[in-house]
Amino acid sequence: MCTPAHSSQPETQSAPAVTVLMAVRNGLPHLRAAAASVLAQTFRNLEFLVVDDGSTDDTPAFLTSLARTDSRVRQVRNDQNLGLTRSLLRGMQESRGECIARLDADDIAMPGRLQAQASFMRDHPDVLVLGGGHEQFIDSPPQPTTAAPTHDGVEEVSFSSLLERNRFCHSSAIFRRRLIAQGLTYREPFVRSQDYDLWLRVALAGRVATLQRTVCLYRRAAEAVSLRHMHEQLRFAELARLLARERQITGTDMLDRIGAFPPLPADVKRRIQRQSGAALVYFAQRMAGAGRSGSACRLLGRALVANPALAIREI
Repeated sequence: MCTPAHSSQPETQSAPAVTVLMAVRNGLPHLRAAAASVLAQTFRNLEFLVVDDGSTDDTPAFLTSLARTDSRVRQVRNDQNLGLTRSLLRGMQESRGECIARLDADDIAMPGRLQAQASFMRDHPDVLVLGGGHEQFIDSPPQPTTAAPTHDGVEEVSFSSLLERNRFCHSSAIFRRRLIAQGLTYREPFVRSQDYDLWLRVALAGRVATLQRTVCLYRRAAEAVSLRHMHEQLRFAELARLLARERQITGTDMLDRIGAFPPLPADVKRRIQRQSGAALVYFAQRMAGAGRSGSACRLLGRALVANPALAIREI
């Protein structure tokens, strides 16, 4: 199960041990570095499954060319833009690996990431989801280390700790494909924070852990989805928590029962507004520190909408 390959050449078995799942829309130029980081993994027994979500740039041509040069690359194309969650659901159904590792199209996987995670999943068959550490970068990513993959430091992630916050970024996660048969997949209504909702439900069903080592480099850019939709990210994260608390008590939740989200309490809405503004101000300061004054100004503009008092104080 998720057995690491020991050869430097790709395995010839019909089903790969790991599917690296990526969904992308108009992903160039960052897609090139993300794809290269997957194909350069020390773990070779993989398929690289990319769901092209109706791209209108040169992404389809790039992926077609990449598939010609490396047989591990599979491209699936949506005829129209379906969004991240539906694209990931399609990718899960198309995947052939025993485990599915996620990577966003603008992030970078460390060279030994899959070797470490697949080895851990093999040795711990009861772990359903395994995360890892990440380093953030704005412009140029730090040089990935080629140190021998290990998984000496591992942290158990309890349901209660996940309720406090999402403990690992989406691009660091690997999970078992058999979760699909258990009904543990992304849920379409979660157009944001779909990973957090999934991790919470999995944590009620089995073990979740995270490696205490950096497994990916996480790009922070003003145009990134997580910053462009910060308020929505936080709102859906709060909804995931509400539903998870209900599921912990009753074994199900309102979204599964009637297909609707519960209303958010007024104090939670105010907290989201404060947190959204504070996060945007923080990243505006980081952009300014990196010399990205235009990006910093755009983020401050969004912060003024989310939390005017905080943004004005920081300007």
